[in-house]
Amino acid sequence: MKKHNELVEYHLDCGYWSTRNDQRYGYVLCPEPFRIPQRFFPQLTDIGILVADYHRGIKELFKFCLDHADYNRTYASIARICKQATDGLPILIPERNIPITKVDLMIDTDNRLRIAEIDSYNPRGIPFALFLRDIYRDVPSPFCGITETIRNFACEDSFSWIYADKERYYSTAFKQMQRILSEEGIAMSVHNITELQKFDPNSKTMIIPWGIGRPEELRGKEMLVQAYDENPEKFMFPLVPWTATKGLLGIVSNGYGNPEIEHLVENFYAGGNLNLFRTYTPPTVNISKQGKEKHWCYGKKFVLKKNVSSGLKGVWIADTTHEEFQKASNIKRSTYIAQEFVEQRTFPIPYYTEKGHVRTADWYLRLTAYIGANGEVLDTEITGRQTPDVHGAPDCIMLPCVR
Repeated sequence: MKKHNELVEYHLDCGYWSTRNDQRYGYVLCPEPFRIPQRFFPQLTDIGILVADYHRGIKELFKFCLDHADYNRTYASIARICKQATDGLPILIPERNIPITKVDLMIDTDNRLRIAEIDSYNPRGIPFALFLRDIYRDVPSPFCGITETIRNFACEDSFSWIYADKERYYSTAFKQMQRILSEEGIAMSVHNITELQKFDPNSKTMIIPWGIGRPEELRGKEMLVQAYDENPEKFMFPLVPWTATKGLLGIVSNGYGNPEIEHLVENFYAGGNLNLFRTYTPPTVNISKQGKEKHWCYGKKFVLKKNVSSGLKGVWIADTTHEEFQKASNIKRSTYIAQEFVEQRTFPIPYYTEKGHVRTADWYLRLTAYIGANGEVLDTEITGRQTPDVHGAPDCIMLPCVR
């Protein structure tokens, strides 16, 4: 059990907090990590398997739709959904697998894990997973760990984490990752993309960041894309930002039962893993003016999400009277999904008040799993709030999961 002052001093000493009440990075402290219920472990194993198969299938599906977009409206629509998420980066379908995928999971009232999002091209959760694990380093992790995946990439070399200016909020977390990896003998540098005047194209790099748009960043973007073209193996993440679009969840889920989409999806998900995906993913549909899928929403409570969104920006708990649903269902091309609303259970978890007293409250949780390229579970953590709209906020808890 960690004492309140011990936790506060850790945050101050390592530099994650600048003061005891650092509002930018403040969250509610807890005396112990989250002990993950045993019944979740086989579910996490299933989710690792289905995420690896999901990535394999969507690469084949996207390639097929790109090649046949001129001949079929549905294929063209799927190709556009993927292209929306590229953010001006090249459209590639490399053979190499995604090394670490962040999967956000809800926990329903029957203790089932349900997939809210498969965040394939967003490594920003990695520093937080390492940071939380470092706080409670005296408690063994039940998982194989993110650090070894990074070590296998870095080998004996150093590598860089280059971030877009719109990600600068996370620079403090990136520097914590730099510190933690350094203690493990792994050298990592951190750079804003505007600092790439002396970029070494032969150096190893985590990822070409998504969201590069400011004029002063464009030269850095060109340099990174050129470096990727010349040696993609120098980048830990293959250049596949399109894999993170939520619209693909709507395609593979096919919650409306569109027969043409069903035939297409079945071609790329032979075997039982399509059923596994649909077991853990709430029914999801793509919304547009022309698509019949929007009719699935009537009479339901659902979560409306933009295909490209971050956190709770672009996410609403809605029904068909919601203003944002009316907007989504009148756009010619699909840029939103609707996902069946999941009633979540709560967990009693102890926490510290601002004065350092231990209290217990019921928390809604997001369990975040980090899945390796072959479907192995690398790590898990939880974020919790006392309201169902769980996200990182000053009133949230954040904890690593232990057995």
